[in-house]
Amino acid sequence: MKITKKRIQEIIKEELENAEAAQQQATAKPDQEKAVQSKQQLRIKFIAWAKKIQDLPGIDSVEAKLMNAIINKMMLASNDDNAKRELMIVLKKLGVEL
Repeated sequence: MKITKKRIQEIIKEELENAEAAQQQATAKPDQEKAVQSKQQLRIKFIAWAKKIQDLPGIDSVEAKLMNAIINKMMLASNDDNAKRELMIVLKKLGVEL
């Protein structure tokens, strides 16, 4: 059983919303330490998500590798404060409209 394009879109959309919420929380807090902590929490969630992909039943190794590449890109983008722009590009390529 392969994971569908629609499910990938849903997962990325959820993660985009989570990343945006985390980014809003980080910008709402004036304390830089809290913003760093928020980004670390986001990174932990991305890593956990990447591990869960490997355990999905019926997913082949190429699909898992591709999804992990997307997660890695999201982590890098969030470190550079470009997460929203980068994730919007990914979603647009997948045909997701927000």
